[in-house]
Amino acid sequence: MDGKRNRMTAFRFRFAPGLLLFFALVSFGPASQAQVLIELGRKVERINPYSSINIYGAHDLNQKITYDKVSGSPFFHDAWQNALLYDDKQRSFGVWPVKLNLYSQEIHFLDSQQNELSVPASVVRKIVFLQPDGKTPQQTFISSTPEMARQSNCKSCLYQMLNEGHTVLLKNIRKVVREGDSLFGTLKRYYFQDQYEYFIYSDSQYTRLKKLDKEEFLQRIPAASQFAEWMKKQKLNFKKEKDYLAFLQHYNAAYRKEQ
Repeated sequence: MDGKRNRMTAFRFRFAPGLLLFFALVSFGPASQAQVLIELGRKVERINPYSSINIYGAHDLNQKITYDKVSGSPFFHDAWQNALLYDDKQRSFGVWPVKLNLYSQEIHFLDSQQNELSVPASVVRKIVFLQPDGKTPQQTFISSTPEMARQSNCKSCLYQMLNEGHTVLLKNIRKVVREGDSLFGTLKRYYFQDQYEYFIYSDSQYTRLKKLDKEEFLQRIPAASQFAEWMKKQKLNFKKEKDYLAFLQHYNAAYRKEQ
């Protein structure tokens, strides 16, 4: 384990002059009027990463608001979870306590001294969260590929693999900060809100879905029309994410048999 952690430390600092690669602000493009931007201050070892986070209102960019004024959490899981981290050559850096920041699309982790550090999504190719037994995969995330980045406004993002097999549905959850009035309209309140983006991976290609819609989804699946009767029997109306995953489970099973 120490050897793998040393590899991670060496990997981290190999890119590190100026801390530019690891601690840069990830930008998602122009913000809407209702969206609030968070400026992430430089994260340095042995300093709480959240101590320098400020939130700027959409109407007065000079007024700083402390991070704890935002309702909700920017993380996929609030608690630390053990995860395997891989580079783009599928080499493992070992198991690390990890949290995914879905606002900045960064990977937070604890080093061997329990210091909290973070790196952008582009630094780690794959994150596999483990179940409590420390062996069984629970959830898998990948960082966006150049092919995905060309189709998306988010150039360095984290995508959850929602299923396994020949054809995979991937989901990006992006936390944005919204502002609204308090109950009596005297104060502004700030809260995290989820935005979603989906990709289909099939035949070694990533294709972005404009939205999670039955018609567009099935158009992206080769020979999907052959399963029309099965979908009817299963009463899949594709109103919920679980219907898409149920179809892909059946579709991929049929693909494996054919192969």
